Amino acid sequence: MRDKNGTGELERCGGSMSHRGGRYRCEVRQTRGKSICEGVVTLADRIDHAVGEAWINHITALEPDDPVITEMARRWLAFADPETKTNKEEAQRALEAAQKRVKKLEDDFYVYGKMDEERFEELSEGQRALIESTSATMEALHAEADLSPLTQIDTLREAWEGADTADKRMLLKCALGKKGITVKPAARQGDHTPILERLEFDWLSEKEVAIAAIQEGERMKRRRAQAPFVAPNPPGADRRTR
Repeated sequence: MRDKNGTGELERCGGSMSHRGGRYRCEVRQTRGKSICEGVVTLADRIDHAVGEAWINHITALEPDDPVITEMARRWLAFADPETKTNKEEAQRALEAAQKRVKKLEDDFYVYGKMDEERFEELSEGQRALIESTSATMEALHAEADLSPLTQIDTLREAWEGADTADKRMLLKCALGKKGITVKPAARQGDHTPILERLEFDWLSEKEVAIAAIQEGERMKRRRAQAPFVAPNPPGADRRTR
């Protein structure tokens, strides 16, 4: 809790919480002191159990074809399969580099006349073939994951209970929006309010998924886009004008 406006009214600082001594504690309070934030402290076991149940209930309430599930799949694969993520990034860099090379070749041939037609065809054909193969690789790497098993309550419980702390955090991040989970302070010491009533979940929304889908669509367009190939001018025409 923090007096943000200097009015004497304490508000949540919005900072992160760290896990120490079996409790979650406000990181701002721990690092900057009580004068900056009154802080929130709560038992970790209570939070962990409540969050796990909330995660399972939320995911199983979604339809298998819900776009939120698809976005979760993308997020989870980025974490669970770092090799594929690395391959995607490398393929994307290779694609962009090849497209830049084609553009430079066309400028050198059509605009500046720095090479003859035979050399231009030889070099540009190799780059166009690379673009085509890299684009196909990108398409394969972006195949959608099937998360339908995770819509089964028993499977979810087993996955959550069998996961270590790092995996549980990532499973949570896959389903949460930007604000994550907010822990509201207890009304008083020994407050017996059910812990779920003190938790605010910013679950991933369809709006956020729609924005992510638009961004992914734009990336896919860039991946598919190939530098345009313009046929050589007929004999006698000025090469330096398109």
